Amino acid sequence: QQHDNILCQEILVLEPFKEKKGSIAQGQIWDKIANNLNSFQHPQFRVTKRSVRERYTLLSDKFRAKMRDEEKESGIDTDLSDIEKTLEEIVEKEAVVEETAQNNKKKVNCAKAADMRYRTLENLGRSQKRQRKDEVENETAARGKHRRSGSDMVAYLQGKKDLVQKWKMEEMQLQKQRLEAESKKEEQSKKQHQDLMQVTLTKTKLG
Repeated sequence: QQHDNILCQEILVLEPFKEKKGSIAQGQIWDKIANNLNSFQHPQFRVTKRSVRERYTLLSDKFRAKMRDEEKESGIDTDLSDIEKTLEEIVEKEAVVEETAQNNKKKVNCAKAADMRYRTLENLGRSQKRQRKDEVENETAARGKHRRSGSDMVAYLQGKKDLVQKWKMEEMQLQKQRLEAESKKEEQSKKQHQDLMQVTLTKTKLG
């Protein structure tokens, strides 16, 4: 039990769960925990980063199971041992880190979607401009092949006016969509910053 208590204290201080699971950075922290434990004279340890990681997993799984059982039993609280109190702190910090990671992932996905929509609108705008240019060139070429009568000229001018009006409406709609996309990106960026500050404050309080 003394060994487990010291192990949990090391984990609480070095917080390997702050790094991505299975990453090199997390492995280095587990390595440091093992080295710190092996430097103890009383009690003595002979551990590796794998053995301390597996031992912690076993302890935390048992603790989580105990907490779930307590909740099922009408929420009756039981006294926690020193090891369990330390495990409770570790589990709470782990939960904060996991929640932050999930929220950040959602925000990144939303930002990517907004950026993709904005790029699509830009491409659509360029495509529409090319189409308008082609329409004007085709209309001019067709009109130039024969002499225009007075009525032809009136119809041509009216058609051109209608076409220009249509373009202006499309351009206004496209500009509105662009502004909405930019506004959404700014709101997401601002919210991400606020959430990050809130998580930092929460972690500071927990610490």
